[in-house]
Amino acid sequence: MSRRLASTLLVSVVCAFLVGCATGPTYSSLQTEFPRVPSGQGRVFFYRNALYAGSLFKPDILIDGQRVGSAVPGGVFFVDLPPGAHSVFCDQQEIADMHLVAGETRYVSLDLYSGDWGLWHVRPILVDPDQGSQEILGLSYIHQ
Repeated sequence: MSRRLASTLLVSVVCAFLVGCATGPTYSSLQTEFPRVPSGQGRVFFYRNALYAGSLFKPDILIDGQRVGSAVPGGVFFVDLPPGAHSVFCDQQEIADMHLVAGETRYVSLDLYSGDWGLWHVRPILVDPDQGSQEILGLSYIHQ
């Protein structure tokens, strides 16, 4: 392989990776600017750590059948919802009946894994609030 071809391939791979990941201000730099959770509602944060693998794969996230955003690598966003049971769905995987209480904040990690035939999938996982609140600090806030 010629040097020029190798350089072109390297630049292409780097550009593809950068296009696939969230960019912008981090959650920690903006967290004081977010509005309070509306009265009578709860807040759910969705986040996906940045990984090289599967960075161009950004499946939709659905709550109760409605699209609320995408699983962007290195990104975090939130949705305010009324209390009660909610179904979270992403890439053929589901958290059935996540229960939300008014004033509560929940965290859903969007974990990448390799499935059959080496295809990438994203699985929503409800995580402990202490863990989730720490894991989102360095991620980029994305507007959905």
